[in-house]
Amino acid sequence: MNQEKNEKGWYSILMDTFHSIMKKYDMPEDIANDIEAFVMSVAKEQFRAGSKSGAAFIYKKYGIRRDAPAAAGIA
Repeated sequence: MNQEKNEKGWYSILMDTFHSIMKKYDMPEDIANDIEAFVMSVAKEQFRAGSKSGAAFIYKKYGIRRDAPAAAGIA
């Protein structure tokens, strides 16, 4: 499974696991859809937060001004 995890992205792994759990517990479709919407909204928020903090780290590490990414060569 580790090889498979390395080849799949986080979204695919999350959704595969989610759907497996919903099937395992024979969740009604309407409930599964509501839970999926919730899980995905939290995952998207966390992904965005991680992306922002990762970008901030790179800018700080390399002394790049945030307001001038094109001038820094990362446009």
